[in-house]
Amino acid sequence: MLNTKRNNILFLSPLPPVIYGSALSSKMCLDCLRSDLDFSVNNIKLNFSKNISDVGKFGFKKLIYFLKLLIKILFLKTNQYDFIYLVPSTSGASLIRDFLVLKILKFKCKCKVILHLRSQFLVRNFNNVFWDFLIKNLLKGNRIILVGSELIPNLNGYVPASNIFIIPNGIISSLSEESYNKIKITRKNNSSLNLLFLSNMYLFKGWKIVLETALILKNSNVRFKINFAGQWTDNTSEKEFFEYVDNHGLNSFVKYVGSVSFDEKNELFSSSDVFLFPSEYKLETFGRVIIEAMEYGIPVISNNVGSVKSIIKHGITGFILEQNKPELFHYFISKLVDDNFRNIMGQNGRDHFLNNYTKDKFYSKFKNVFL
Repeated sequence: MLNTKRNNILFLSPLPPVIYGSALSSKMCLDCLRSDLDFSVNNIKLNFSKNISDVGKFGFKKLIYFLKLLIKILFLKTNQYDFIYLVPSTSGASLIRDFLVLKILKFKCKCKVILHLRSQFLVRNFNNVFWDFLIKNLLKGNRIILVGSELIPNLNGYVPASNIFIIPNGIISSLSEESYNKIKITRKNNSSLNLLFLSNMYLFKGWKIVLETALILKNSNVRFKINFAGQWTDNTSEKEFFEYVDNHGLNSFVKYVGSVSFDEKNELFSSSDVFLFPSEYKLETFGRVIIEAMEYGIPVISNNVGSVKSIIKHGITGFILEQNKPELFHYFISKLVDDNFRNIMGQNGRDHFLNNYTKDKFYSKFKNVFL
């Protein structure tokens, strides 16, 4: 039984085990709410994918899971909830799914609704009668959480300012100051500039741009190595990656380390000097991995997507590209060859992380949306 003395929340969101930013952030939100005595939470997992290559794709098994979800929602006793918290998809069939789920819940329950947008709506969909109707009615009358103020235009004017809450993502800090100081000492022994690309290996996440950057670096005689970490999402991209490396003589500069565990990821951060974020993902909002790199004192060079301008202070904690080109990545990497400049920028990034993006900083703002 739910404890009626507390605010009762129906929590609907993608969650692990499939590992991607939105699911990880949702799990932290769920854990925070569950540990807070002010709230009682019942969660329903929305994502049906078994692995990362299935995310965003339609399948018969997903349809079966969706029908089961609808049945569960239809028979759910909703009169005991004070809030519905939903992390909706913003495009495709999953947007239709979440629209239907919310409409059924709002019909059954008159409680407040909080939508946490961790991806963007496709701009072209506002020019389509069907999709525009869905988006407008999904947002109407609800509290909306955005990860950065840059994303307000993506609401297309459908939400009043009083219903918009700007709350950047946060993460659980995994690195003590003592451990960080040891890492700084160890990095001084790096014989070359160690670059890192960490993402699921979708083409739109920019791995090819990093490979092209590697070729420019090689030809300019910069001493460097690049680690690529992440899971392949299709065989064609994987083949193209290794063919490019072989054909351009990059085998001694480029290493694909595969999908990494939490500890392996932290080891990569510990040994890296510069983090590269060349994402061109149209739904990108935040880039959780950026603040993970900042925690480890790593300068970040990023494409200007989503709310990146709120996260990275250009020239202070990293660099933001106005054009996502390998020549520009090369230009800013060349600036970071200077050890002193790189170390100052890395420390600035860690300070920025500690002041803005820890779990406690996040939750103090997140909790207020429910009050």
